[in-house]
Amino acid sequence: MSLPPVLPLHPADVFYGICVPQVQSYLLALPRAGVDLGVLAPRLEALIAARYHRLAYRMPATLGVVSTLRLAPDPTGPLEVLPLDTLESLPIPALARAPGERHWHLFVGHDEDLCLLLLAFDHLLYHGQAARSLLYDLADALRTTPGPPTLTAGQRARFRAFQDHLTAGFHALAPWSAYRRLDFPASDLQRLARALDQPFTEAAALWIGRSLLDVSARGWPLDISIFRMDRTSDPASFVDLAVGNRGLQLDAWELMVGGAFARAPAPVGDDPEGLAKFVRFYERFPWKWPLAWAMKTAITGARRGGVKDEHERLVLNNLGATPWPFFRTMFFDPANDVDRFGLVFVDGVEDRVELQLAPPRRFLEHFDLRGFERRLGENLVGMVEEPRVRALLA
Repeated sequence: MSLPPVLPLHPADVFYGICVPQVQSYLLALPRAGVDLGVLAPRLEALIAARYHRLAYRMPATLGVVSTLRLAPDPTGPLEVLPLDTLESLPIPALARAPGERHWHLFVGHDEDLCLLLLAFDHLLYHGQAARSLLYDLADALRTTPGPPTLTAGQRARFRAFQDHLTAGFHALAPWSAYRRLDFPASDLQRLARALDQPFTEAAALWIGRSLLDVSARGWPLDISIFRMDRTSDPASFVDLAVGNRGLQLDAWELMVGGAFARAPAPVGDDPEGLAKFVRFYERFPWKWPLAWAMKTAITGARRGGVKDEHERLVLNNLGATPWPFFRTMFFDPANDVDRFGLVFVDGVEDRVELQLAPPRRFLEHFDLRGFERRLGENLVGMVEEPRVRALLA
């Protein structure tokens, strides 16, 4: 496939790239046996050419603003193979700097027992679903047996230790925040979703939101933002040349202290016609940099001032369940350093639902985090019989 030498950055990528500005890492573990690293570079290049075209581009910034993708001379330039113990001791600031103008960097660490694929990238390039899919596809291309592998107890322990290393390193760069990693039986949350007659993601938001309001002493309603993949989209369209964040959706909900909840106007997407009109204007506008700069300035300002008075705030990011030995690191975005609970990651890990929390320390001055963790366990079971939330009629 012949790729165009230059592509404009789509407004959706500007929006999500600014909303999620940090470099994030996505990690996949494989038993070293059966992995052919001798074909790593050509297999990765073939995947880029066949499906992950945006990885072939660099994205230079002018005064901190990216508006254009430019084809790079070496598609696999950001690939780095190194001994596993070197990867395990990699300083996190070096990992965060690695993507550079390409906006991605793939580390492959290995020894005689284990192979780790570590992808660092940001959301100007792609969303998390595409990042995870790339790791799956590359793993299948390197192994004689495709599909999720089975790790030994020792491999699993080493994989978990590296997850903890990555998280601790990113967290050390954000001393304003706390961090917790919790897990619950997936079957319990699926049972609650059926009891609430809600999809899994909405049920998770209501469960976490109800638990937050139970512990908060302020008596404020809760604004909930949900980042997730659009269920109506074709998964094959999640990897796109022109729009890296195609299929990513941002929903907004409000949960009252008494338990009533309803969908609220979303920041984007609630006016499809107006959004399409703006995209057409953006595509025709000849000077992309000033328009991208104006978008960045507006979105950054809205993020800084986006917390409502006397409203709690919960931001839920659900990438979905996977049978692969996979992990993604938490965001510690300085814009979340406000007096609100903030971000929760929801991930399915085998038969468990895993939550990663990063509440600001200033919020915890008046919020009982341990009490919240207990309430999560209580509500996961108790809300099946007594939901304590109810949908408002449209």
